Amino acid sequence: MGKIQKNKQFDKKTQNSHTDSRIMTRKDGKEAICKLVDDFARNESQYMSKKFQETETRDRFIDPFFTALGWDFYQTSTAKQFWDVHREFSQRVNSTTKKPDYAFRIKEGPKYREKFFVEAKAPWVDLSGNDPVFQAKRYAFSSHGKTPIVILTDFQTLKVYNGLEKPVYENPLQGLIKGFDLEYHAYPDTWDTIWDVFSKEAVAGGSITQLIGKIGKNTKSLDDEFLADISEWRETLARNVALRNKDLSVDHINEAVQRILDRLIFIRNLEDREIESENSLLSILEVKETIYPHLIPLFRNLDAEYNGLLFKEHFSESISVDDKTIKEIIKKLCYPLSPYQFDVIEPEILGRIYERFLGSKIRLTENHQAKVEAKPEVRHAGGVYYTPQYIVDYIVENTVGIKLKGKSPEEIQSIKICDPACGPGKFGNGSFHRIPAA
Repeated sequence: MGKIQKNKQFDKKTQNSHTDSRIMTRKDGKEAICKLVDDFARNESQYMSKKFQETETRDRFIDPFFTALGWDFYQTSTAKQFWDVHREFSQRVNSTTKKPDYAFRIKEGPKYREKFFVEAKAPWVDLSGNDPVFQAKRYAFSSHGKTPIVILTDFQTLKVYNGLEKPVYENPLQGLIKGFDLEYHAYPDTWDTIWDVFSKEAVAGGSITQLIGKIGKNTKSLDDEFLADISEWRETLARNVALRNKDLSVDHINEAVQRILDRLIFIRNLEDREIESENSLLSILEVKETIYPHLIPLFRNLDAEYNGLLFKEHFSESISVDDKTIKEIIKKLCYPLSPYQFDVIEPEILGRIYERFLGSKIRLTENHQAKVEAKPEVRHAGGVYYTPQYIVDYIVENTVGIKLKGKSPEEIQSIKICDPACGPGKFGNGSFHRIPAA
């Protein structure tokens, strides 16, 4: 009986601690942090050992750290789409394509929006090293400015980065925010500063927006950076294909280069979203020579799996491509050289990039050398203009939304939606996202 009563008391205490996390005050948070700091200081040698892993660090220190800031980790009676914190647990060992460990969210209007990411490590990992810093900043950069703040922490150290700029692997200090490069023993004395920016209360009040500050005039956005990269890859690949395949017409060179790049980028999307095996592209580079032909079996497997036009047998599979050229493109698409985390990049952004990408074409010189230049109609118009998202939303709501109004799920299933112009698929994607709200 005594044991049962004790367990009931424990359950009640645990339940209360979960409830307290939702109403944590600044003072309560500081008391909790002081206990965590004291624990780490008394057992530092144990926690710095390689036997103390990331999962243990998150459970013992990082989750409680953010609980002390008023974030709720135990919304067990609430649907996941309404949680304050999304934690990533399905991580593969030594994965380079995993999602951020934490995404902290605030309700704004009818939607919950991610405000900052957290990447966690075990205390023995050097957080000033190129690898962990670059990995963390890739998440923030790939959000296209929507979630540019990322915290890298193992509790012993906490570093905060502004990821608006394209991260440079060799520059771990890039984007480090002054005043938020802290060691654990400084947490109690700087608690007010930490609370005023990263508590749920402060974030709901707009603290993250203030932390980001003004965007520099020379700061390029995600779509500008990615467009510049794929344009460079296109030109490099086009020159090589034109040089090694003298019998190809300019139209065939355009089509072949486009098909190859589309396939590689699509595969990277599948990898980062954990739909296909991680590093399926990168592993092909282990072949010492004739790399491109070794990609063809991968294309055939994906054709059988997805049965779409992209991986159907195509004349581009029989052309000659230099090993160095294809190797460099794949390496720059994959971690650790790539700054792009494709499962974080929104499909609308990729569509916008694709729309701008189609504004140029490959031209052949008299001696069969390839050059990429803007299409005449785009050059005369002063560039490519894409449809803003708010216009897409308006049109979808006043076409698809009206069509769905008052219909049952069964009736909705019989509706067919077509966008004849298609382009990058903005209206198709917008329609897809509108249907669940019907």
